[in-house]
Amino acid sequence: WKGADAVYLPPSWVFLASATDAGVGVSSLTMKLDDEDPRVIDGSFRVMKEGSHRIVMIVRDAVGNRVAVVKNFTTDATPPALRIGGAP
Repeated sequence: WKGADAVYLPPSWVFLASATDAGVGVSSLTMKLDDEDPRVIDGSFRVMKEGSHRIVMIVRDAVGNRVAVVKNFTTDATPPALRIGGAP
């Protein structure tokens, strides 16, 4: 779901990432979530922790060129509240 200034996703959401390089080829695809250390990914990952997040995807080719993409989103795992009332 996309609001005016935010993207909200369920924790079950699977992110997919891919990269290509027509020259020497891709050497690595890494992901950095919030303040965590960057980690190499195989193209898919999940963010199970509820709250606001910033993700940085970095792709490098075999000669060291790199490109980074930054995305912000919020993971919402809180169900809605529901009340049912009645009269005696």
